[in-house]
Amino acid sequence: MDQPGDGRVRNRLWKAGGLVAAFILTLWTTNFLLPADKQFDSHMYGHDFLPFYTAGQLIRMGRADWLYDPRITRVLEHETCREAGLVIHNEYGAFLNPPFAALPAEWLAAWPYRTALAIWTVILLLCLAASVGLLARMLPAETDWRTWGLAPLLLLAALPVWQAAIHAQNTFVSLLILSATVALWRNGRSFAAGAVAGLLLFKPQLAAVVIAVLVISRGWRAAAGAVVTAAGLLLVNLIALPGTIGGYLHQLPLNLRAIQMLPNYTWQRHVTFLAWWRILLQGHVGALPSTLAYALAGVSMAAIGVILAATVWRARNDPRRTDRVIAAAIAAGPLLMPYYMDYDLTLLSVAAVLCAGDAIRRGVDRGVLAAWIAFYVVAEFNPPIAGNTRVIPDVPMLALLACVLIGNARQRIADEATMPAAAQQLRAAA
Repeated sequence: MDQPGDGRVRNRLWKAGGLVAAFILTLWTTNFLLPADKQFDSHMYGHDFLPFYTAGQLIRMGRADWLYDPRITRVLEHETCREAGLVIHNEYGAFLNPPFAALPAEWLAAWPYRTALAIWTVILLLCLAASVGLLARMLPAETDWRTWGLAPLLLLAALPVWQAAIHAQNTFVSLLILSATVALWRNGRSFAAGAVAGLLLFKPQLAAVVIAVLVISRGWRAAAGAVVTAAGLLLVNLIALPGTIGGYLHQLPLNLRAIQMLPNYTWQRHVTFLAWWRILLQGHVGALPSTLAYALAGVSMAAIGVILAATVWRARNDPRRTDRVIAAAIAAGPLLMPYYMDYDLTLLSVAAVLCAGDAIRRGVDRGVLAAWIAFYVVAEFNPPIAGNTRVIPDVPMLALLACVLIGNARQRIADEATMPAAAQQLRAAA
């Protein structure tokens, strides 16, 4: 690889991102040339919005106690599909998020489904735009458009982003919350960072590792912020939706078990050690993970978790390693959860931008760059491979990336005064 100071790394990323973007544009253009019965159209868009919309309907009906009843929600969802003319190939079932996460849906459910989906799409696009703005601001102040422009280009060329967009998932809301959390975290605003991170509790699998690492790194102020937000959400839930927390805690495991036993359940779309061992050992069959799969997943999760925790603890008093610690935590997060879908890999864009900023300031680490490129490429082709084999490529590549970033965070960082000349040139070029 050429010296980083000559800008060739950046130019190659522009070319690669441009090629992927052109390929995506070609696919979209080709879609409109297909016969009408084979096109992806508005009747197939945004199906993950359906359980959210149904939850809002139940709250408007005054039956929040039915949020986690799969029989009732299935009836309502099929009725909505019939009225809106949706093309549905899978059952969706009951709401899976904590009950307070359904409160915004009450407002959306006041409109017909298609109108509500259009409003929701605008909200998601605004969240995505705001996230890109925050990500660009995480780069060194002297960077110009040739550098920060890579953030939206590579983000919009990534498959997880399109998976989230096509299904109208709430991933862009999560991305905005995480981006704001990291921005506050990096600026030393520990309480505010914890308070904003607490908003991720609407998807606990996204919040757990981020909040834990934030608290280890920033101490009691960050913990206090997260507790205040969690207490506020709980209070709102108790007042607005009384009795639903118990139903959520009792019924959610049962609902998950029921859908995960279906023959067409999408285990291949999980990016977790549990899904990796489940598919590898049992294949694509309608069954829960075996005892062996659970055991191997537990060992794998513990190994990554212990290394990450030790690294965070060692680096907690070194602000120069903050970006590296955050990036490692975000990359390792999916692997430490039993449930994490592929479209939420969009959140790794925050880690990628932090690594880019670190490269600008201190020089390109070839191992980190290679790990990111390998993961990015594999993620683009994960669905067909995972759907037709017993291997989920995203998982080992994410594990490799997490280990590389954890190793990077463990390294001590020299003062900028002693920064290598090549790194100073790269920073000036950016």
